[in-house]
Amino acid sequence: MPITIELFDEFCNRMGCDYIKLHRNTDGPLPREVRNGTTYLFENGAVSDGRHKHQEPPTDRWQCLERRRYYWQTKLDDETKAFNQFKNAALDSVTLARNYVNQEANATAAEQLRAGKARIESIRKSLQPILDELEESPQAVQRRRDEEASQKRRSAIDAIERDIMSVNI
Repeated sequence: MPITIELFDEFCNRMGCDYIKLHRNTDGPLPREVRNGTTYLFENGAVSDGRHKHQEPPTDRWQCLERRRYYWQTKLDDETKAFNQFKNAALDSVTLARNYVNQEANATAAEQLRAGKARIESIRKSLQPILDELEESPQAVQRRRDEEASQKRRSAIDAIERDIMSVNI
């Protein structure tokens, strides 16, 4: 049986969506065979090592949603980090401009921050429906059941404690 080798660019074109480059040894809902090096995670849940190991989006609904959540959450975290770093640098430039005549404040910083804010809001808007859908996953349902059982147990223990504390001589 012939082996078909698909180049990364061909895989990207076939997937037809954006991707992000993850750092080495990234934890998360990724297959082990591509997790230990450079990994590219696609918006649709597909993954690649950037060379010739590619994996289609999972057919399991929950696994695919979890990968998509990981994609959007990573994108949100990265954009938020960049926003905060830029804002701090812009504020530093203002402080320097106040104290030194040869320093200029970044006059376009507020405009750039507004654009960053819009990107973050767009990412959050894309992430929210995935989070909402994942709340119905078997794992989320079980987690809620476990939390309810734990709360009932704590309430029963608290009632026993109150009952014990009410007995005085």
